[in-house]
Amino acid sequence: MSETMSKLEDVLRNHNGINIVLRQKLIKAYASDNGRVEVPRLIEDNARLINASLLPLLRKLAADEDS
Repeated sequence: MSETMSKLEDVLRNHNGINIVLRQKLIKAYASDNGRVEVPRLIEDNARLINASLLPLLRKLAADEDS
């Protein structure tokens, strides 16, 4: 993980278990000014496209994200 990359960004970019189209949307939303609202919404709206074992981690990281 890069020193400037948050844990959430690392998971979004580097972990398997996220549909590729959804991954691209999540990364774009994460980089946006409204990412703190948009990323959790995208996760919930598209939960079926995320591996069941990865989903709780993504939810937690999106809720706790400070940057």
